[in-house]
Amino acid sequence: MGVLVTTGRNPCGEARELCRSLASVLPLAACENRGNKTIEGVVSRARLYGKKRVAVISCGNGKVSGMSFAKVTGSSWEWLGAPAGIRGVRFNGAPKAAACCAEFTGARAGEWRALLESGDRLAECGCPGDGACLAVVCGEKSVSFVLSGKKVGPELALE
Repeated sequence: MGVLVTTGRNPCGEARELCRSLASVLPLAACENRGNKTIEGVVSRARLYGKKRVAVISCGNGKVSGMSFAKVTGSSWEWLGAPAGIRGVRFNGAPKAAACCAEFTGARAGEWRALLESGDRLAECGCPGDGACLAVVCGEKSVSFVLSGKKVGPELALE
């Protein structure tokens, strides 16, 4: 369960930072430098980590420009929809503690929940709803993360 976050080839600094930031806020996420790996190599690493999704952050003109998602199964993989276009990224601080689960809210909650392969709560969570769950706020043109009432991680401005 969870997502492996990586960059496209020849990433910009902002993409590397976004990769680390997303992995720090998303429950059960991992970040790995892509290096010279093909997408098949990245998917193989995701399987090794037990991840069901891969998020690939791409750059254009030295800035983050999009994020593509792949669904990983036991023996194959497939791209999920069109890449999410990103107009800008703002970084908040990293969370002090890891979130145990994620709750998706907003106009595009279902879409982002499916891309990140996450239910409202992870089955093993047992979270009492006291703020330990990560709130993923999915607006029409933005995605942000809130933990214990405080914005954490990246804020994405979408196209």
